[in-house]
Amino acid sequence: MVNEKDVLAILPESGFIGSFVRYCQFVSDAPLAYSLFTALAISSTGIDPIATLPFGGKGLGAHFWSLIVGASGSRKTHIGEIGTEMLQEVSPNRIGSSHESEASLLEALNEEPQQMIFHGEFGDTLAGTHGNSYKHTIRMVYTKTWDGIKISKNSLRIQVEIARPRLSLLCCVAPSPLENYTDDLDWSGGFLSRYVTVYAVRERDMASTPEWPEGKQWCIDQLAALLYRPMGQLTGMTPEAEALLESWAKTYNTVEHQRAARMRWTEGTYSRMIPTALKAAIIISCDIGAGSRSNGNPWRLGVADVQFGIEIAELHLRSIQTILDSLAIGTYGKQRRNVLNALGDDALTKGEIMRMCHPRLSKKVITDVLESLKEEKMVFEIPMGGVTVGGEAVFTRQLAAPTLFDDKGNVVDVPGAVEVPLIAAPDPIEEARAAQREAERPAVLVGLGLTGQEPGEA
Repeated sequence: MVNEKDVLAILPESGFIGSFVRYCQFVSDAPLAYSLFTALAISSTGIDPIATLPFGGKGLGAHFWSLIVGASGSRKTHIGEIGTEMLQEVSPNRIGSSHESEASLLEALNEEPQQMIFHGEFGDTLAGTHGNSYKHTIRMVYTKTWDGIKISKNSLRIQVEIARPRLSLLCCVAPSPLENYTDDLDWSGGFLSRYVTVYAVRERDMASTPEWPEGKQWCIDQLAALLYRPMGQLTGMTPEAEALLESWAKTYNTVEHQRAARMRWTEGTYSRMIPTALKAAIIISCDIGAGSRSNGNPWRLGVADVQFGIEIAELHLRSIQTILDSLAIGTYGKQRRNVLNALGDDALTKGEIMRMCHPRLSKKVITDVLESLKEEKMVFEIPMGGVTVGGEAVFTRQLAAPTLFDDKGNVVDVPGAVEVPLIAAPDPIEEARAAQREAERPAVLVGLGLTGQEPGEA
């Protein structure tokens, strides 16, 4: 989740990006993160392809894919419309439209390789291209254009050769379509991991939306200056900027980040953190940095450019982590959430969980999900009455650490584990056993402090 303080902390004082965010702050109560990521997509649309950073043997262009995620009514589409209208004023031929087929998209890119497509209701696009739909190939074309390398298509229906596609995307979506119309492969593969995502909620409420024509015109003038100024060849980074990027990249070699990067849903995000940062760095440099002053001469990214790009990448990563923590992605994700919702804050047996989930989930699925949740330390299995033999186990989410038992049913001390009262069994036999154990004051209860005695007083 990104808040407005995060945005203001990195917002440029000048240029189109800074001006656009401040203009939107005056005329709308939409989160400032929406304005920032809209400005990045709008800015990238008109940057000369000569501003391509040597990277990975094939170059990294400035074209930018912004994915703005927020609840319905949070004004995300409204901000996208404001930015698109400004681009319409400055360079109408750079505004593309959504397409119903792979062929129409390729034809549009063949005619205008550098453009931006605004998806104000990206959920509709995801729904229309999900699964085995014939429109699914549109996602594949999008993915190919991200690399900015030549795309060729020679068939009976279409013959195109796009030398340097520079497609920017500005997409707005609510969390529910993102969950319902994406699957594991979209996140772990190359589609959604190429979007630079921001997730935010409204922090301000405005009873009315004031007009500020002077502010709007200033933004349009700044955008025109960005799009039409003479641009020189981008040759690389200054040594200081390279050192900053390398130092930041090393943070992702820590055990914590490596473990997170191995999760299939975030693997693509982590692998593209550096390209994400560098794309944002190119855009800000063309707006207010060395690129904006190149006047046709060669130039390099500086420290301030790279630092801004790093901040954008960090906001992106934080948003992805928040989204994936809250959404149920793919079949397993939905099964997992179903079981967790059934469990709630209670301690339930497997049979009780099955009754709450049935008929949506089979016994095998519930068993498999519970085993996975146990391995994740999201759910803990506790023998009823503290005895592993003769009693059915219950499952709970309330433990801060697992409770271990020896072969006699005694609790094994775990360093750092919290004290958890044993759960009494509901049937008479187990109740009698519990009463007998209480009378005999066994060491397991004394050790947990449930008898009112200190350990060793028995």
